[in-house]
Amino acid sequence: MKLTLKKRAAVSISLTYSLIFGVTSITIWLLFASYREDEFKIRLEEKALTNLRLLVEVDEINDQLLRTIERSTLNRLYKEKTVIYNSTGHSVYSTSKDTGTTWDKSRLFRLPPGAELYETFGEFDVYGFHYQTQKKNYYALVIAEDKYGYRKLRYLGVLLISAFALSTPIVWLLTFAAMRGLLKPLDRFITEITSIGDRNLTTRLALSDRHDEIDQLGKAFNLMMERIESSYLRQQEFSAQASHELRTPLARIISQLENLEAGETHSERTREYLYNLRNDAHQMANLIHSLLLLAQSANDQHFTGVRRLDELLFDAFEQTKMFAPNLQIHFEIELEEGTDKEPNLDVQCNEALLIQALINLLRNADLYSDDHHVDVRLKQTQDNLLSLRISNNGATLNDGEASRIFNAFMRGDNARRKQGSGLGLRITQRILQYHGASIRYIAEGKYLNVFEILLPVSTQTV
Repeated sequence: MKLTLKKRAAVSISLTYSLIFGVTSITIWLLFASYREDEFKIRLEEKALTNLRLLVEVDEINDQLLRTIERSTLNRLYKEKTVIYNSTGHSVYSTSKDTGTTWDKSRLFRLPPGAELYETFGEFDVYGFHYQTQKKNYYALVIAEDKYGYRKLRYLGVLLISAFALSTPIVWLLTFAAMRGLLKPLDRFITEITSIGDRNLTTRLALSDRHDEIDQLGKAFNLMMERIESSYLRQQEFSAQASHELRTPLARIISQLENLEAGETHSERTREYLYNLRNDAHQMANLIHSLLLLAQSANDQHFTGVRRLDELLFDAFEQTKMFAPNLQIHFEIELEEGTDKEPNLDVQCNEALLIQALINLLRNADLYSDDHHVDVRLKQTQDNLLSLRISNNGATLNDGEASRIFNAFMRGDNARRKQGSGLGLRITQRILQYHGASIRYIAEGKYLNVFEILLPVSTQTV
């Protein structure tokens, strides 16, 4: 799945937040765990020193009295066990006959004077201390469970995990919503840009007064569109003027060639030569006419009206017969399966342009046909499109040639000894694209060429 810019930005921000929050939560938990440990160590240390000093430095207190005092104190620890050993390792005071733990006491006796140890042993915290007086050495060992400290630590962990679990999806949703709002002008730009074609080059992006990066991008795009429009209009103006200026001399040439052909003193070879010249001149006039129509349509943002496609086809056939007198067509309208209802053949079009495109296709089918016979089939598809298939019997193109057939000046191997410039199909494709239609070439079998056109059906009435 490809991520858009807004999604990538939202994911990056959300992941960064999740990472920072997660690291911060873990750090807080670890710091609190360390604080709990230090605090409980201080309590164990106070407990050990208090008992040692009372037992050793106060003569009136013995182990029995100290045990009684210990039982009546209010700051007893949970599961607390305090043991004091003399220098020989014998217990001189204990709050319990059994310490309830298998902790290795030999480590306590290896402590130097004044040294202490603190560690966690299972669910217990262990504190040991080597206490030295002027006369004797004593070792104090306090073992207890920090029930309330661990409970606070677990509660803090639950709070942090809950806060992470609740805040993360909220932050992700808010980030996506914020990115959608911030980049909404960019989405609008994309929609407007994709709708721009050669018929609406005057379209400009609507800009805001925020002067941010997106606004600067829109200004740069509008400036680029102004340059493209200016260049395109100059090109169209030149094409229109050149096409218009070429029509008059070509008409004169065709007229003079026709007058020459009408003479009775020419040989058969001369007549054939004049006939070929006239056909070439007609083809040039036809291309110039197509270019002039395309140039004129560039300034027209609307179609001229609605016509039936079969009527346009018959008009194109009549005009094609002027240049291809041997052309014959078999025309058929295919009905939908299981119904006698006639399909909707209305198309919204520039009539002159679409007729010219059909003329180009009929002339091409006649030129590359072995018998000057063209089959034309028209039907309405389930996608509310009109399918027009123009086919002829003749040598077909190979796959490489078929993929380039609509390129300018493209001529296949079957075009040898055939008149043509290789521009007719390219112009035809441009005209059909102008009408929102598509065209493709299909080689059905070895000697059947098919051009299939799909045009949108008009919803308007004629």
